[in-house]
Amino acid sequence: MALVDTVFQASTGSTGRSLLQIDCPVDFEYQNYTIIISRCKGPHYPPTECCDAFRDFACPFAVYINNKGTNCADTMISGINFFRKYP
Repeated sequence: MALVDTVFQASTGSTGRSLLQIDCPVDFEYQNYTIIISRCKGPHYPPTECCDAFRDFACPFAVYINNKGTNCADTMISGINFFRKYP
């Protein structure tokens, strides 16, 4: 394989995600994060409440965030961290 062929070849890292991802069709910038923010509160961030809130928020988008061909999972986590600085 020539060097030019390897440069443009999609690769997957340890996460299994391809570098040639498509943008997420869900606009996580405008989602309502209240379900997480109102139930997952510091300073202790109770695991049961936080996990339940995350599940309630994320499950409707499961088909998108589980698609390794998109950047939806990363975009969603970035949105959560943007609106609430979770540890």
